Amino acid sequence: MPIQRYTATPFSVINVLSDLLQAFLVIRFIFVLFHANAANWLVKMVYGVTLPFVSPFASIFTPTRVDGLTVEWASLLSMIAVAIITVFLMSALRLIVSIAEEAEEEEYAQVRHHRHRHRHA
Repeated sequence: MPIQRYTATPFSVINVLSDLLQAFLVIRFIFVLFHANAANWLVKMVYGVTLPFVSPFASIFTPTRVDGLTVEWASLLSMIAVAIITVFLMSALRLIVSIAEEAEEEEYAQVRHHRHRHRHA
């Protein structure tokens, strides 16, 4: 069963939240890379939104400076973690949906079988 990325389903909620967070993390990575002015309201907002997601990874690798640019590894690790968590959540949701659909089909088959027996009795 193919699932569209953005429809009115729980799958869409996960996709939208994941995509928004990934976008914020990419913007953060770019801001850090080019030393954006941390006093700017937009930069502050992006840093504030992404801090809870980046901070668990901050002590794994220190940021690397190359030719005046700063690579914040914590942002990249956070992007990877969000992608992995999204895949896990989508898989779990697909499993739940398939179990529910199978139960519904079984119930429908039992009802049909019951009606068919009563009709021919």
